[in-house]
Amino acid sequence: MGSVPVESYSRYSANKVRLDRALVTLIAQDLQPVSIVEDKGFKSFCLAMDPRFQRRHTSELLAKNLQQVLKRKKLLAKVVAYVTDNAANIVKATIIINVKYLPCYAHSLNLVANASLMSNARVITLKNQASSIVELTKRSGQAAEILEAVQKKLGTLRPERLIQNVHTRWNSTCEMLERIQELRDPITLFLNDPIISPKVDNISAHSWTILDETVEVLSLLYEATIELSGDKKPTGSKASPITNMLMDQYRSFMIASAMGSVKHTLAATVLQQLERRFGKVEQIPELALGTLLDPRLKGRCFRNDTDKLAAIHTMSNELEILHDNLQQKRSDAPCGTHLTIRSPIKEPRSKLLPLKRLPLLFLYTWRFLANQAALIPSSNGGKLKA
Repeated sequence: MGSVPVESYSRYSANKVRLDRALVTLIAQDLQPVSIVEDKGFKSFCLAMDPRFQRRHTSELLAKNLQQVLKRKKLLAKVVAYVTDNAANIVKATIIINVKYLPCYAHSLNLVANASLMSNARVITLKNQASSIVELTKRSGQAAEILEAVQKKLGTLRPERLIQNVHTRWNSTCEMLERIQELRDPITLFLNDPIISPKVDNISAHSWTILDETVEVLSLLYEATIELSGDKKPTGSKASPITNMLMDQYRSFMIASAMGSVKHTLAATVLQQLERRFGKVEQIPELALGTLLDPRLKGRCFRNDTDKLAAIHTMSNELEILHDNLQQKRSDAPCGTHLTIRSPIKEPRSKLLPLKRLPLLFLYTWRFLANQAALIPSSNGGKLKA
C-alpha cells in the first residue's frame, strides 16, 4: 500500500510555532549551520517525529525570519557581517536584507579537505580500508576485545578504541587515520590474528606510507579548523595569516616531496583548493581590518602590500567619517551636554588599553576584532570520543 499524504500544519498553527521555536533554539544553542534543515537525515528525522512538520526554506522566507529576529533584538544596525555556511538559500537571504555575508572559514576548509580527499584514488582506497577495520571493531565485540588485548600485551595501560569516520565531517577522517597511525604496532598484530585476518585485509608497508603522508597533509587543515572554530574568542583577524601560513606550508610540502607521491599530489590539490576559496581573503574588508587592527599582528601578516594599503585606506576613511559624525553630534547637542564614546566591552584586553587615549580608534578597533571567522564552536571540531 502507498503512503497516505499528510497535510502540513497551517502557517500560524500553535504546534508549528512551537516546533519552529524549538528548531531555532537547537540551531542557536548548538551553533549548528542553518543548512542543517536541508540535510536528508534531518528531514527524515522530522518526518518520523511529526509528518505534519514540513518546512519551506526559500531565500525569501529565511530573509524575512532573519530580519524579524534582528529587529526584535535591535541588532540590525549593529551587524558588521553575517557568518554562515555556503548554502545558496541563506547566502541569497543575506543579500535580500542587505547584510554583509561572510562564508564560514571552517565550512570552507571542510570543502577544501573533502575535494582534496576525493581527488586522490590512493587516499580513497586507504580511507575505505581504514573504515572497514574500524567498522569491524565497532560491529564485533570479539574483534574489539582482541584489539584491546593486543594493546595490553604491548604494555598499554589504557587501551584506545578506533575512531569511526563520519561522512559529513572530514575531521573524523583525519582523526580515524591518526588513531590508526598511533596504534600502528597493535593494529599490525590485530590484523594478523587468525580470527581477524580472514575478515579484513591487512595494511601493506606501502599503505602505511600513504597513511603517514595523508595524515601529515591533513593535520594542518585540522589544526586550522580547530583554531578558527573557537566560540569563546574572536577569530576573524586570524583568517588571513592562517591562510597564508597554510599556503606556504603546502608549497614546502610540494618542494620537499617526490613528484607523484601522495604527499606531493595531495598537497598540490589542497593548495589549489585553498587558492580557489581563500585567494582573496585579504580583500574582504571585515577580515582585513581585523588583521590590521589586531595588536598581536599589527598588519605584518598581509601577503599582498596592495591589499594592506587598501585596508589602511578604508580604515582612514571610516575613522574620518566617525570623527565628522561625532563633531556633528557635539555641535547639535544642548549646551552643557558632555558626549562620550563608550567601549563595547567592560574589561578591554591590557594590550588595547593605550587605545583608550584615542577613543574613535578604540571603538573602531573593537568593532572589527569582534568578528568571527567560523560559525561552529571548537567543541564541534575537537577530538571525537571513541
